[in-house]
Amino acid sequence: MRFPLSTTAAELIDLCGSDTYRVYALDELGEVLDFVTTILASRPRNANVPDVPFAALKAANDATPTTDLRFALHALTEIARINGEALRAISDSQADWITTLAMNKGLPRNVAFPVLPPPPDEEPDDEGDDDHGHAEDEADANASPMMQFLSTVTPLIPGLVATWQGKKDEPGDPEQPGEPPAPVTVNGMAHLARVQQQLTPRERAFLAALLADERGDSVATELSVMPVEQVVALVREHCSKPPSRPPGGELTSKQLRDRVLVLLPRLSPATQMRLVALAPKVSVTAQVPPELRRMLAELAPLDDTTAIAWLEANLDDLEKAFAS
Repeated sequence: MRFPLSTTAAELIDLCGSDTYRVYALDELGEVLDFVTTILASRPRNANVPDVPFAALKAANDATPTTDLRFALHALTEIARINGEALRAISDSQADWITTLAMNKGLPRNVAFPVLPPPPDEEPDDEGDDDHGHAEDEADANASPMMQFLSTVTPLIPGLVATWQGKKDEPGDPEQPGEPPAPVTVNGMAHLARVQQQLTPRERAFLAALLADERGDSVATELSVMPVEQVVALVREHCSKPPSRPPGGELTSKQLRDRVLVLLPRLSPATQMRLVALAPKVSVTAQVPPELRRMLAELAPLDDTTAIAWLEANLDDLEKAFAS
């Protein structure tokens, strides 16, 4: 509806009734120029109360019997009316900003909340499973990474270093003579990273132990000039070889240590701790005492299951033999 600028709020209430109105400025052609304001048009609370003389009110009250219940009901009526007007004023005051939010096109609407990723599934713990009938690889998979590292790497490092150093001095094939390779500058870290990408966790542990050996620098120099595929094949070849034993089936003290490291993940925690404490006492070049030689001869022909039971039963004697 269009009204002149001289229209008052009382005239607006008489024409349209009490409500909330938005006022816009129009030009001569009736086009909207801009939003002006919002008007809350409502009649005053006591606008409809007639002007009655006080004497007439007093006479009416004196003539009408009054009770406490009448005054209570009248008070409740007035309270309800006042509360209703207050709620209406609050709702009208909120209409503007609610309408503004609804008309704002920059606010997101109907946007789904981001969903958190599901928690990782934890595999059941099989610590109580004492069945040792599985293959050795399955038993190693359930062992700690340090036990896998020790049981895999220790038996193979000496032979591997000697083999690779021997291959360096071997003459080439006379039937297929080749030209000496040109010197190539290789980034050792990048070369090692490309090699490790193609290795299994067991083979990575083997290679890490090999490079950490006292002769690891010379081995690293030789590996850096070899192709990645050749290094991977060489590591896998030596990882697949079982630990060697001397002729006659007798174990040396070092080979006893290697045999125990292979069986270590399948022993009880207390036995593991006691055997790990004995590892520094094993000397490769020292003379083996007679008592220890006898115990090594008993352990040599035993299979893994029987060897585990033998270690559990003779651990005290082993500690005494290494202490002497």
